[in-house]
Amino acid sequence: MRQQVDLLITIPGISLTLAQVLIAEIGVDMSRFATAGHLAGLVERSAVRG
Repeated sequence: MRQQVDLLITIPGISLTLAQVLIAEIGVDMSRFATAGHLAGLVERSAVRG
C-alpha cells in the first residue's frame, strides 16, 4: 500500500491524507472498474450524495 500512496501523492493536489483515504475507500485493485469513467462515475455519485 505504501507504494500506491507514494505514487498518488505525486499528483498535484493529492495530500498524504487524501491518498490514504482514496486507497481505503477504493482499494488498489483498479481491475474492478472497466474504464476510468466507471471510477469517475463512482466518485461523482458519491459527491452528489455527499
